Amino acid sequence: MTWYTLLVLAVAVERLAELVVARRNAVWTRARDGVEHGRGHYPVMVVLHTGLLAGCLLEPLLADRPFLPALGWPALTLTLLAQALRWWCITTLGPYWNTRVIVVPGARLVGAAPTASSATPTTSPSSWRAPPCRWCTRRGSRRPCSRWPTPCC
Repeated sequence: MTWYTLLVLAVAVERLAELVVARRNAVWTRARDGVEHGRGHYPVMVVLHTGLLAGCLLEPLLADRPFLPALGWPALTLTLLAQALRWWCITTLGPYWNTRVIVVPGARLVGAAPTASSATPTTSPSSWRAPPCRWCTRRGSRRPCSRWPTPCC
């Protein structure tokens, strides 16, 4: 078993830990009359995330890809930083964090970093990594672009 395989498996275990936290937080928010939005897309997101991790394991085997240190070490650093950012968000949001979109009516927004700059703090790290598309930049729009899967500008 390679170090890369161990890393992907460690990420999978970390995601399972997130699901435990999310389930506990879902019980907490629903007990406070939380309303779930987008319930239908959740199974698709689970399949996509599972497929991504499976693809990470299969690609080096099927494509016979070598380890490229100039790419691999910076990617490992970014992966570790992203995981730290994820858990910073999870601990900052406390019981309001979830893998689902559950809104507690009347609850105030959590205004602590790193989520202070976004009205949808659960997705803020995702939207930070999306580059601005030329279509939005040209229009000068500040709204999410329908041509891009995440808010891009």
